[in-house]
Amino acid sequence: MSEEGEDFNESDFKELILKFESMIATGAFIFFDTDDYEDIIEHYFQSQNAEMLLPALDAAMEQYPSNSSFKISKAQYLASMQKTAEALKILNDLELVDSTEADLYMTRGFIYSQMGLSEQAIENYKTAVKYSTEPDEVYLSLGVEFINKTEYDNALFYLKKGLTLNPKNDVILSELSLCFEVANKKEEAVEFFQKYLDDFPYNHYAWFSLGIACNRLGRFEDAIDAYDFAVTIHPDFSSAYFNKGNSLAQLGRFHDAIAVYKETFHHEKPDPAALYYIGECYENLEDYQNALVNYNKCVKLD
Repeated sequence: MSEEGEDFNESDFKELILKFESMIATGAFIFFDTDDYEDIIEHYFQSQNAEMLLPALDAAMEQYPSNSSFKISKAQYLASMQKTAEALKILNDLELVDSTEADLYMTRGFIYSQMGLSEQAIENYKTAVKYSTEPDEVYLSLGVEFINKTEYDNALFYLKKGLTLNPKNDVILSELSLCFEVANKKEEAVEFFQKYLDDFPYNHYAWFSLGIACNRLGRFEDAIDAYDFAVTIHPDFSSAYFNKGNSLAQLGRFHDAIAVYKETFHHEKPDPAALYYIGECYENLEDYQNALVNYNKCVKLD
């Protein structure tokens, strides 16, 4: 899209928001189509403007009472305000007239999960799979729920299933890495990410995950190699630099570790953890002055 087109759309959107807020302020009726309301609601969701979000939802539902999307959005809003009973009533009523709406089951599953009702959450997520156009996201939710239940084999089953459907889903890769860690399946993690990288060698997050897995096994050189691949593919990947610094420090290569920790500052603001570890490296090198400088910087930022 051209810069001129982007400016026009931004101006158009601002006008849409002003028009809606004028309607709320004056009480006059103004027609908005469903796309307009979706944009308005999304805007207030993203800006966390609860004061305007509720009027937007109510106005959309009043004008389009049979629209399932607006009802689900209202339920999501109510759930975020801890009004779970009201949210569940909307979803339960909606199920009676539209039982094939995947977002209904995803939202209800999320609410049950937040309430600590894992079995009900899982039941809803499994129903959502039947109707979802993005089943990998549903399997992700199932995997996370089983992690919360400490049923790690089930979690791995669903996360792997989701990744098979969408091999580029980095959130699933992240949850798999976490699940392997909490399940203490270190060797399996290395094998899994190595096999994945045979098929998708340019996924920076998979190299990052392999680095984490190797590091847990004490294979620090292999971890460093994996992190190097990650930053070669994605040069701004600050977490990979940070983890590489950790592996270098484990090998006693403190000068190299300091340089890599400092590299993270080129890609994000200085982080207290990085400053602390830099200080620790200097301390191990018996450079106490620089150690103290970095510890003090860490304290000021923390």
